[in-house]
Amino acid sequence: MRGRAGAQGFLHWSNNFDEVQDFEGQIRSLAGGAGLMTNAQFSQGTRSQPLGDKKAGVNSDLDALAAYVASLNTFPSSPLRASGGGLTTAGSAGRTVFISKNCASCHGGTAFTNSASNNPQNIGTLTPESGNRLGSQLTGIDIPTLRDVWATAPYLHNGSAATIENAIQAHAGFTATGTELSDLAAYVAQIGNQETTAPTATASAANTGTGLTGQYFNNTTLSGTPVLQRTEAVNFGRTTNSPGPGVNADQFSVRWSGKVEPTATGKFQFQTVSDNGVRLWINGVLVIDNWTSHATINNSSGTITLTKDQRYLITMEHYDDTGTAVARLRWKKPGQTTYAAIPATRLYSN
Repeated sequence: MRGRAGAQGFLHWSNNFDEVQDFEGQIRSLAGGAGLMTNAQFSQGTRSQPLGDKKAGVNSDLDALAAYVASLNTFPSSPLRASGGGLTTAGSAGRTVFISKNCASCHGGTAFTNSASNNPQNIGTLTPESGNRLGSQLTGIDIPTLRDVWATAPYLHNGSAATIENAIQAHAGFTATGTELSDLAAYVAQIGNQETTAPTATASAANTGTGLTGQYFNNTTLSGTPVLQRTEAVNFGRTTNSPGPGVNADQFSVRWSGKVEPTATGKFQFQTVSDNGVRLWINGVLVIDNWTSHATINNSSGTITLTKDQRYLITMEHYDDTGTAVARLRWKKPGQTTYAAIPATRLYSN
C-alpha cells in the first residue's frame, strides 16, 4: 500500500473498488468477518456492491482506516539506481526500450498506470482460477503502477512471476531481445519515486501514424486467410464495388488492428458508422458491439479516459452482407460536442 495513498487508479486487481471503504465487503465475504459497518448500514441501497453507493462517511472506524491508507502517499526510492541517484547504464537503455515498446500505453502518466473505471486489461495471464468480477466473467486485470516494483515480488495478480523479467515476458505479444528484456527490467526496477512521469516518444516524433492494419476476408466470419492486407484509416462507404483487389463486392469481412494515439488528455468517446455488423475494442475492452445485419447506423461508446500522445490498442471488426457497405471510425475529443473521423496520423499499424 505504501505510496499509493489509496489510489493509483482503481483498487484491487479486479478493478472493482473505487474507494478504500469497499474493502468492507471483502472483510465480510472473503475474510468471513463481521465488518465495521452495521448490517443495516451495509445493506442500505446498493452500498453492499463494490461500485454501488458510497461507503465513505458511514462508519468512523472504516473512514479512519481509509484516512490512514491515504496517508501512505510517498513511494520509497529505488536502491538499485546508480550511486548518484541516476539511472544505471542498463536502466537508461531500458528507458529507451520502454519508449520504443510504448509501455506507457498502459503504464503511463505520473502514476505509471492508466487504471480507470472499467478499464481492466488482459495481457494473457487470466486462468480459470482467476475468478470473476462483479459476478460476471473476469475480462482483465487492473493495471498496476510500476513505482516500487523493485520491492514487491512476486508479480502478476496471482504471484506467478518470480522476477520482473518473468512479468514482462508474460505479456502476450511482447517481443524483445535478451538484452532489451534485461535493460527494460532494470529500468522498471529503478523507477521508485525518482522518475517523474512515464516516458513516451515526443509528440512530434510520435505523430507519424499511417493507419491501422486492415485484413480483408472473403466471408462474413473473419475466418481463413486474408485476401488483402493494407494500412489505412477506417473511413469508407461504397455501393456495390469491391473494397479492394481480390475482395468480394458482398459477403466480406475486415479486421482493423493497431494503436490509436489521442490528441489530448481527457474523456474521449468513439463512434462507428456501419452497414452491416461492427465491433470495437479499446485496449482489449469491447466498447461497441452491433454484430448484426443492419442499415447504416451510428454506434457510440461510453466515455474513456485517455492520455495525450500515449498509444492504446484498438481493434475494429466489420462485415458486409449485401448491398451498401459502410465502415467509419470516429472520435469525440474532450470538450467537443461532435464526432470527427480519426485521422491516419493518429492510427498506427503496430
